[in-house]
Amino acid sequence: MKWLTMLLSVDWREMATLGERIVGNLDTAKERKEAIAFCIDKFVDGKVTCAEWSQIGSKFGILKGPNQ
Repeated sequence: MKWLTMLLSVDWREMATLGERIVGNLDTAKERKEAIAFCIDKFVDGKVTCAEWSQIGSKFGILKGPNQ
């Protein structure tokens, strides 16, 4: 996979790395699939509300503290 990312521009490579790290915080494949499906559903219309960003952050564990 590493060699494949080298074909991407620096911007796309960094976005892929960011996505990989965010999704990598989830424990199980089921959690990852559910969170990704939820996120895709919210992005369908091209607009994400503040409340939806909060929900996305919660799904991916971004809004948790280090000891939670």
